[in-house]
Amino acid sequence: MKRIQLSDRCVIRISGEDSRTFMQGLISNDVEKADGRQAVYAALLTPQGKYQFDFFVVADGDDLLLDGVKGDADALIKKLTMFKLRSKATLEDVTSDYAVYALIGDGAADVLEDGAQTKTGDGAIFFADPRLPQAGVRAIAPAEMEATALGGHNGSEDDYQKHRISLGLPEAPFDLEKEKSILLESGFDELSGVDWKKGCYMGQELTARTKYRGLVKKRLFPVTLSR
Repeated sequence: MKRIQLSDRCVIRISGEDSRTFMQGLISNDVEKADGRQAVYAALLTPQGKYQFDFFVVADGDDLLLDGVKGDADALIKKLTMFKLRSKATLEDVTSDYAVYALIGDGAADVLEDGAQTKTGDGAIFFADPRLPQAGVRAIAPAEMEATALGGHNGSEDDYQKHRISLGLPEAPFDLEKEKSILLESGFDELSGVDWKKGCYMGQELTARTKYRGLVKKRLFPVTLSR
């Protein structure tokens, strides 16, 4: 198993009694599925249904943690705050308190207890990458925690990029273009990034119309070249 620290990820904490209902009306997946046993992958769209941000939603007690693109942290908090209105929810960039890791390869799933999200006594949260079983496990660990305590051996971010590209996992800013990309053209349906049974959310109309009218005309795919 390779242990890879992802330096380009941020962690945003959302706390308060309305944190889940507030997020539920905004993002493409069902927040209630982030129940402490599993995380969810989701996107925040424009009102016209185009991609803005994507992230993992992870329960940490009563709070939610968003594992997203580090360069988007300020913009994501600003955008979410615009829609918070009177909701009792607080958003805080806690990236400096945590490190985000990907665990890939044989044995990665062994860090999970019964395959479920696991929090260690040291405060590290392990969760299965919800996009694909082959994607491995992610960890949000306290910044001061020794990486070796997570298990496995050290890998590089190039290892992670090769791994995710081989699986066809799109990632911003490389494969997802703000205010232009459409979720179903970017594989979000196959990667469990959209819940079709939840209530309304921002940008739902275009996303649903694209699916139910069969309007997907292009898709991201991994390609293997041989000589």
